[in-house]
Amino acid sequence: MSTGGAPELQILRAGDRALLVAPGAHDHLDGLVDLLRGANLAGMQDFLPAAETVLVTLEAGAEAATVERNLRQLLMGSSTTRSGPEDTADEVIIPVRYDGADLDDVARLLDISVEEVIARHTGRVWRCRFIGFTAGFGYLESPGSGLSVHRRQQSRTAVPPGSVALADGYSAVYPRRAPGGWQLIGSTEVPMWDLDRPRPALLSPGTRVRFVAAGR
Repeated sequence: MSTGGAPELQILRAGDRALLVAPGAHDHLDGLVDLLRGANLAGMQDFLPAAETVLVTLEAGAEAATVERNLRQLLMGSSTTRSGPEDTADEVIIPVRYDGADLDDVARLLDISVEEVIARHTGRVWRCRFIGFTAGFGYLESPGSGLSVHRRQQSRTAVPPGSVALADGYSAVYPRRAPGGWQLIGSTEVPMWDLDRPRPALLSPGTRVRFVAAGR
């Protein structure tokens, strides 16, 4: 149990074939995802990040206690806090036409100009925190972006695919037509989900994204 400061790392059993890892601090989660992406951890089948935790699924026959011990040793041998310049090797560039139906409302909510909304959105590197809602829908985060707005009071019954949106501190691109309540600021022709690709999802947890303006 923590006696002060940031909460400690917790690893909890989640059924017979999974471990739920809580890094203990929000800024440690990115480092944990990066570590697991590059690790060949015996007994780990996959890992699924969420907003504050990571679910580690186990291979059939793997002993949860052994995987947990190996996972703790891996984490003890490497700091989970990111430092230094970000690696841009896996940076995805997404051109955006800033023509969203809610763009003016977002500017009004933030008390800034539309041009400043666009400048803030394109002026930072966003990181895929986790995948959710629908296949290929990446929750992108960039702390300090100054673009945190609430969801719409009334959701739309159908948001077009390629819609670029903001809500609750995240940005996202809708992979397909779906209901949604995020604030729409633009659109892109870059497919987020394509079954003809070796990896259908363009984004995965940890992927870095940079939006570039392609007009209005």
